[in-house]
Amino acid sequence: MLASEWYAERLRARQTLTTRQWRRHLDYLEKFLAKPNYSDEAERLGIPARLAVARREDARVNSPAYLAELRGTLGAEPAIVN
Repeated sequence: MLASEWYAERLRARQTLTTRQWRRHLDYLEKFLAKPNYSDEAERLGIPARLAVARREDARVNSPAYLAELRGTLGAEPAIVN
C-alpha cells in the first residue's frame, strides 16, 4: 500500500493543503507588517520573528523531504484539494 500511486496522491494532497495553510499565514503576517499604524504592535507581538518562522515552514513543507516525512501518515483526500 505504501508504494501505491493512490497513497502517493494522498501524500501530495496533504502537502498541498499544508502549503496553502502556510501561504495564508505568510500573507496575513506580511499584510499586518505593511500597516504603518500597527508597527509598534507588530514589534510587541513579535510579528517579524513569526514571519521568519512562517517563511521557514513554507520552504520546509514545499520540499521533497517533507513529502518523505509524510510517509506513514494518512495524507489527505485528493478530492478536497481541488
